[in-house]
Amino acid sequence: MADTDDSSRTPKALTGGSESKGRGGSSDFSRRTGRLRMPDFEGLPEAPEEISVDFDEEAAQSEVKRLRGTINALGDVNPLALEEYEEEKERLDFLQEQQADLEEAEDTLLDTIQEINSTAAARFFETFDQIKDSFGDIFTELFGEGASAELKLEDPDDPIDSPIEIVAKPRGKRPVTLDQLSSGEKALTATALLFAIYLVKPSPFCVLDEVDAPLDDANVERFMSLVRRFEDDTRRSSRVSSSTRRSKLRSKADPSWSRQCPAFHPGGGGRLGRRFTIPNVSTLIQKTNAR
Repeated sequence: MADTDDSSRTPKALTGGSESKGRGGSSDFSRRTGRLRMPDFEGLPEAPEEISVDFDEEAAQSEVKRLRGTINALGDVNPLALEEYEEEKERLDFLQEQQADLEEAEDTLLDTIQEINSTAAARFFETFDQIKDSFGDIFTELFGEGASAELKLEDPDDPIDSPIEIVAKPRGKRPVTLDQLSSGEKALTATALLFAIYLVKPSPFCVLDEVDAPLDDANVERFMSLVRRFEDDTRRSSRVSSSTRRSKLRSKADPSWSRQCPAFHPGGGGRLGRRFTIPNVSTLIQKTNAR
């Protein structure tokens, strides 16, 4: 009976164990399936409509062929490319450094040139204005009251390289350029400009060659008066020497500085005239420098 009871309890125990395991497995499966629950798709937009794509196979093949050609054109990989790149880069850096130095030197040079040009232009205008004023005064002195003359720059923006035009107005005439004057008027105008320059920047001596040739006696008198005033204005530190064929000018010369000597034609044709000169120019220069 005892065996019978034990045998009857064994299946129950086994059954009870199976049932217990069954209930535990079911619970575990529920937990696992809960984790795999699908998300909520209700808030997502609807699927887009089908998009039709036109595919050009021929064009695609052509593009593939082109790209392959480009790749083939690159050639094989050059193992020395990196080394060559470093060499070329080093050379490029050197050239760029040299370029920077040259550009800096160019800027410095341009600044220096601009400074020189500005200084030269300022000094030029200062001297030009002085000569211009003296020229007008001397021209009036030579041509008489009512005459006037002016120096003009053709290009005032570039005074250093600009041509200078002389506009003269002899007494009783309209203003004209130098080319429109008579030979005598040209000689007096040129003389006025020459002495205007000498008054601003005196020279130890001035040598003229028959400047009185186209002048009449009245203008010779004016010329000699100008010479005297020039020597007085320069405190006799400058002397004027001129060759001449006319006795009028010789008679007005300073005898202490003049000397008559015969002049002959190059072909030996005889005497043409006389001239007065400074007898010893080197002595005059030495005396002037000693002052």
